Amino acid sequence: MAPLIAIAAFSVLGSSGQDVSPFPGVKVEITRADSRTSTLTVAITNTGDRTVCAERGHGARAFDFSRMGQPLRMNDGIPHISMRDRCDPIEPGATSVSDYDFAIAWPGLRRDDRACFEAWIRFRDEPDSPNTTVVGCRLLD
Repeated sequence: MAPLIAIAAFSVLGSSGQDVSPFPGVKVEITRADSRTSTLTVAITNTGDRTVCAERGHGARAFDFSRMGQPLRMNDGIPHISMRDRCDPIEPGATSVSDYDFAIAWPGLRRDDRACFEAWIRFRDEPDSPNTTVVGCRLLD
């Protein structure tokens, strides 16, 4: 298993260099079962004391990949799927897991490519509160 490179949280209004997230108990982790698969698993964990809503619409477009510091382009023709306003509730102490298959969107992902996933988080009991972007990154193994 490759080491976790970074887990950063930042407000949509803040900069990526600042930790201004109101969700210090929410983390995003990316794993891959083995280097021969094109499927990545994203786990969003809530260690806080309030239920949060995780929005992860955009499918493959919620990911950014890079190789040796250079961004990897997604194959043309991948649809933009937006499921914003969909609340995937994550209770305190729970983890929500999703699998994403990149055989078409990013064929040829390889060891040491950097994968970053972006989710939008808000408190479930505050439906009008702004979403906060939470990002998890790791080097693929």
